[in-house]
Amino acid sequence: MNCDIIKDLIPLCGEGLCSEKSEKEIREHIKECEGCRILYESMPVTKDDTPKIPDEKNIFKKVNKRLKRHRIIDIILLLIVSAIICGLGYLTFGQIAKTYDCQSFETIFQSLEVRKLGKYIAEGDFESYVDYVTDGHIGDIFTYSLIDEIKQSDIKMLEKVFEETYGDTKPVDIKVKSYYGQMHAEKSVTIYSTLTITFENGKEFTTDFLKDVDGLYRANGMNFVSDSTFDKQEEFSNAINFSSWHENYPLGVVETLMKSNKPTKNMLLNKFHTEYQEDMKAARDSFLEKGFTVDNFFFSRYRFDEEKNMFYYDVSLDASDSKGTAQLRTRIYYDHIGLHAPDKDTIQIYSNSCTPELEEALANYFG
Repeated sequence: MNCDIIKDLIPLCGEGLCSEKSEKEIREHIKECEGCRILYESMPVTKDDTPKIPDEKNIFKKVNKRLKRHRIIDIILLLIVSAIICGLGYLTFGQIAKTYDCQSFETIFQSLEVRKLGKYIAEGDFESYVDYVTDGHIGDIFTYSLIDEIKQSDIKMLEKVFEETYGDTKPVDIKVKSYYGQMHAEKSVTIYSTLTITFENGKEFTTDFLKDVDGLYRANGMNFVSDSTFDKQEEFSNAINFSSWHENYPLGVVETLMKSNKPTKNMLLNKFHTEYQEDMKAARDSFLEKGFTVDNFFFSRYRFDEEKNMFYYDVSLDASDSKGTAQLRTRIYYDHIGLHAPDKDTIQIYSNSCTPELEEALANYFG
């Protein structure tokens, strides 16, 4: 093509109206013709602004994909909301019903609190632990001023027994189950929490906690020494319970036993350390075989001895024979394992026309 034809075609090419063959001819020509090349390069190119119509099949695919995604999100949100509503409904029902099988907002909260106690125990942090547990009956005029001393005594006791029991291992798991239960001495319902700590060597520590009237927690129950099978794990369990319930002797039991002249029942003996039980049983059996009678047996409220760093009871026992009466007064100390036989230097005998044999039998009443 000559330059005239090329110059006529260049504007059409800019508008996109040339055929592919003509465009090719133009490109070949401007490679050699400087004038036509300048004209071609200066010519504005008109673009086709007509929007391309997308493929209908692709449009529906994208729409379907978005709809499915939104549908899945809606289902997930619906399930989450339904689970929350069901959970809140279940906890609300448990809060109202307060039955053993139901969980409630209270049981969940208490489980979290008892888990803290479990963590302190598992880590041997007994300074933090004693701040969470109740002071038991420490509230009378004899012990109220000694609360700090008693807490320090508890901390030392717990640290010692924990080291002897679990010092060679580490905790691996802490579990808490809280549930509603009936108070033994009352008709009211309370929440018990069973704490279980598992250690690396397979040992387990388990005890129940419940919230006392002061808002602090109390470990529930004690295992008193009754035979040689009492091991360190049971001793540590006793130490935990003892730290929140310092009175380990049920008042009223001994008085009943003594008045019926049956003081050798296991209910009494099992409260004492194993090392004293055989001698005590033999001494009191001998006391009754000689025909002496026990008229009254009294345990005071428990006290705390700052010098010995131990709790104790003031004890008095009234007995009689055919001639008269006598009274034994002594002091019985105790710890988390049980009662100790009284020291001889704490025993005092007050007689009233009785025989010397009764005085001697009373002096040896505890072996």
